Parts: sequence; C-alpha cells; structure tokens
Amino acid sequence: MSIAVKNHSAAILERVVVRGDLSGLNPQERMEYYRAICASVGLNPLTRPFDYLHLSGKLVLYAKRDATDQLRKIHGVSIERLERETVEASMLSRRTPEMRRGAWIAPSAPCPSRAPGRAESERLHARRD
Repeated sequence: MSIAVKNHSAAILERVVVRGDLSGLNPQERMEYYRAICASVGLNPLTRPFDYLHLSGKLVLYAKRDATDQLRKIHGVSIERLERETVEASMLSRRTPEMRRGAWIAPSAPCPSRAPGRAESERLHARRD
C-alpha cells in the first residue's frame, strides 16, 4: 500500500472516529462500520436500529426507536413517567427512565415530537432547565 493510500485511509478514519462523518466511507465500509457499532452495544443489525442522517454537513448514524427499545431491554430500563407539553407550536415529551435494579432515575429530557430545525432544537433544549 502506498503512502498516499495510507494517508487517505487515515484521513477517512479520522473523519469517522473523531468527527463522526461517515461520508468518506464506501457502501461496504459503511456496512462494516454499522455492524461493528451494533456489535459493540449488543444490537441486532437485521432490525435496522440505525438510519443514516445528513446533519450539519456530515453523514451520521441516527439511533431509531428499534435501537432504544433493544437497549432498554438489554439494560433493564423502563419508562416510568411520560409528560407532554406544547411549547411554541412544538409538542415536547419528557420521559423519565428507571433502572430495573434499584431506584436510579435519570433526569428527563425534552424530545420534540417533530423534527425541528437546528436553531429551534437548541432553543427548546435551552428552555428545559
């Protein structure tokens, strides 16, 4: 392998690992990465737990409900409380997870029920505290 190819591969690897940008990978490399991510957290890749999403000029993996459902089952997390509110024409859901082994409760976070733009998302998340 030439130095130019090694440097190119290193640059792609850096974009994937450090910046989270998958756009430099070919389809076969993306599938290998997808499978590796699934294996690392115990997800079944055949259920398609992730989708590709273009976000801020990068191609990233987005965890879908399939992923969160599998992870909740693996780690014994249940949703104990669900609250909904409308803020400036956006429906927000607050979910409070609870671990199976003990009373650990994570802080809830707002989840917009529709896909907001970046500025709207940042504004809504800033309002949660």
